[in-house]
Amino acid sequence: MQQKNDNGVFEGRHYIPTVHYELPVVYDGVTLPEEEPENAAFLLKVGAYLKSAFSDEDPALHDLCLPADSDELFNVTDKCGEPEINLCFCYEFYSSIPQITSDMFDSMEEIDELNTFAQRIAAMSESEQTKFKAVLNAEDTATLKGALDIAQNLCRYEFAAELDTADAFFKNYVAKNADTRFDNRWLGGLFARNEGERLLGSLGATLTDYGVVSARNGQLFESVPYDEPEAKELKRQAMTEEKLDVISRCFAAERCSATDGSCPNRSPKACMPMTSATAMTATASAPLSQRSESTTAALF
Repeated sequence: MQQKNDNGVFEGRHYIPTVHYELPVVYDGVTLPEEEPENAAFLLKVGAYLKSAFSDEDPALHDLCLPADSDELFNVTDKCGEPEINLCFCYEFYSSIPQITSDMFDSMEEIDELNTFAQRIAAMSESEQTKFKAVLNAEDTATLKGALDIAQNLCRYEFAAELDTADAFFKNYVAKNADTRFDNRWLGGLFARNEGERLLGSLGATLTDYGVVSARNGQLFESVPYDEPEAKELKRQAMTEEKLDVISRCFAAERCSATDGSCPNRSPKACMPMTSATAMTATASAPLSQRSESTTAALF
């Protein structure tokens, strides 16, 4: 079975798996073999728009490897029979980065942005691409713009590819923060998955399939108190406090007797962005106590 999977052959006393070997393309003297680009980040199968949605004719598809220079873009455009590359249609989308999918690429109108993105990816080293994939997993971005922003700010994240479990991260964290005289072998028999998960949450870090990645502008091994709340909880708390601030402004605006616009709480920015016009209209004629309850309900 193993030999079948490997396409293995025996050469004397040696076993050679050939599954990863490809025979060289022989030049026939007429047609040059097509060479695949070494640093292609994306491969698009593009063609002309179908003349009719009910047409049974299969369009001729042409490979567009990104990044591409102006000549390559022109050649593909010419093959598609269109005057501009953004007038072609992308029928298939392939990516060297698993987190970048066809769902992020809406149309050929974004081809320039995608090509710029591909140039940045192609310029990354192998380790940088691994880090990029880890951050994409951690941030869980769903847009091309968000992924490009991560690529442009990759240096603002810390990454540890060698740490593949919460347990391993916790032990490494303790070892880095302990006294230099501490013997790390004391950590060998510990099972610290729960502590590692809690520590990751306090740091705002994320364990991915590629390793551990910090929050943007965060540090993986900074010292944090044991009772430090998780970063996600702090974010939710900040959002709640912002809502409460808006509520207090709305209440102050309702109680304010100034009618000349001098009260800062009377500004539409004080409460309108967080409430609907319908809710504000419905509570305008109600008593103050009822209006407060209605306003609170509208905010949440």
